[in-house]
Amino acid sequence: LVDDVVRMVDEAERGDALAMAGLGTIYLFGQDCLRKRNLTWGFHWLSRAADLEQPDAQATLGFLHASDVLRDVYNFTGLTANRSHARVLFERAAAGGSLYALMALGYRHANGVGVRESCAAAAELYERVREPCVNIHHAGLAVCGPISRSCIVAAHWVHCTHARRPLTPLLCI
Repeated sequence: LVDDVVRMVDEAERGDALAMAGLGTIYLFGQDCLRKRNLTWGFHWLSRAADLEQPDAQATLGFLHASDVLRDVYNFTGLTANRSHARVLFERAAAGGSLYALMALGYRHANGVGVRESCAAAAELYERVREPCVNIHHAGLAVCGPISRSCIVAAHWVHCTHARRPLTPLLCI
C-alpha cells in the first residue's frame, strides 16, 4: 500500500486530478493505507482537485462547506464553512457526474435547504442517480462511501407528496 500511496502522490504532483482527489480523501478520513488524518493536506489536495473540476472532490468540499464538520469535530480552522459555496460546489460536481452531489442537491430541494423546496426538482435529481446506481449494483461492483450511501438514501426516499408520481425505489444497497 505504501508504494501505491507514493505513486498517487507522484501522479498528483504531476497534475492528475483523480490522484489529488484520492489523496485528499485518504488524508481527510485516515484510510487504511494512511491511518493518521492530516486535515491540512486533505483539504489542500481536495481543493486542488476541485479547481481542476474533479467532481468527487467538488462534492466532498461541498459537504465540508455545508456541514462545517471539520471545525465542529476536529476544530480545524483551515476551512471556513460557506453554505452558498457548498451549493455551487454541489452543482458543479453534479454537472460533472457526481452521484453524491446529485443526492445532496436532491435532499436540499426536498427539504428546502438553501433553495426553494421542490419535490419535483428533488425527484428529478434522484431519478438521475437511479440508473447509475442500478448499473453499479447489477455489475456486482463493491461500492462503498458516498455512492452507496446515496443509493441507500434514495432507496428509502420513495415518495413525495408534492410530486405527481412516486420515485422509483433504487435496488442498490
